[in-house]
Amino acid sequence: MSECGYTISSRSHLSMLMGVLERVARLLMSRQMILLPLLLGNTVGMSANVV
Repeated sequence: MSECGYTISSRSHLSMLMGVLERVARLLMSRQMILLPLLLGNTVGMSANVV
């Protein structure tokens, strides 16, 4: 019985962890979509200044 209870609790913890990771991944993706053009703009500007 204790093994079954442990399996269920570990699964619930795993699903919670996956949910948190998914939220973090979405947050990072949305931030990257905002930051990416800025970073690309900066690198293009810097390379233009170097050349």
